Amino acid sequence: MKTRAEATLVVGGGILAKILSEATKMKLSERLGVDDIVRREGWGAVPARECGNLVREAIRMAEEQLQHQ
Repeated sequence: MKTRAEATLVVGGGILAKILSEATKMKLSERLGVDDIVRREGWGAVPARECGNLVREAIRMAEEQLQHQ
């Protein structure tokens, strides 16, 4: 059975996986300081709160890029 964090990651990570490249996801994880968790244990080990922060940061980045177009 999946933990709440893993379930959140599947939802958030599923969205991110379809939209963002692995390199971009790692860049986001580095910005938020969870890259060590991702490298050691994979995305499933990232806490739910941090998954939400990753999605929020991805949205912020996308909005910034749209403004510069």
